[in-house]
Amino acid sequence: MTCKRCPHPTAPAWSAWPNWEGRTPLDMLYYVQRDGFEECEECIQASMLADQDIAQGRVIPHDEVMEEARRMVEFYASRASNAK
Repeated sequence: MTCKRCPHPTAPAWSAWPNWEGRTPLDMLYYVQRDGFEECEECIQASMLADQDIAQGRVIPHDEVMEEARRMVEFYASRASNAK
């Protein structure tokens, strides 16, 4: 399940989303009324699945991702400069 809003953290209301852990249904009512029940449920489910992936080690650490990105940029940048 993917959330329509989660992959796009720059979506207008994303920064206003609360940390829902420990929140009561009444606390969440504002967000449900603003964004709709299905949207809220999808985001919560996607977040819970992501938390499970992190807990079970099914993620790549940020440092490794950034190092690979740097290597790719350097590789393609050197190819582009050699082609000139």
